[in-house]
Amino acid sequence: MGKSVLIVDNDEQVRRAISEMLDFCRPSFEKQVAGNGIEALRKIASGFIPDIIICDVSMPVMSGIALHHAFSQSDFEFRWLFTAASFNYRVRRFLYEEQVPVLLKPFWIKELNEALEIILAEE
Repeated sequence: MGKSVLIVDNDEQVRRAISEMLDFCRPSFEKQVAGNGIEALRKIASGFIPDIIICDVSMPVMSGIALHHAFSQSDFEFRWLFTAASFNYRVRRFLYEEQVPVLLKPFWIKELNEALEIILAEE
């Protein structure tokens, strides 16, 4: 059975690029997209429970960090892969403390696939 993934990024081109990369390297993945953390919460509340959340760290409305914190005290156990264009102190601290994987934008399909391999091997 294929895995499900929620792609969360405020940049539509990035969401589309990640979705197309997944079509190529993980065609069995069921995909949904959200433009920010609030939209992601709504998707999950409506019943889409992803195995993996690929999420931009810094977004307007609700950041990836805030989204992660929203689920940190819940019964949901998502696997996370964060993306970032840059790292400030707050982002570095979050990534260090939470020990979550991150891809620096722009990234290639090979890097995305390798990160997913690692995440899936943790099952």
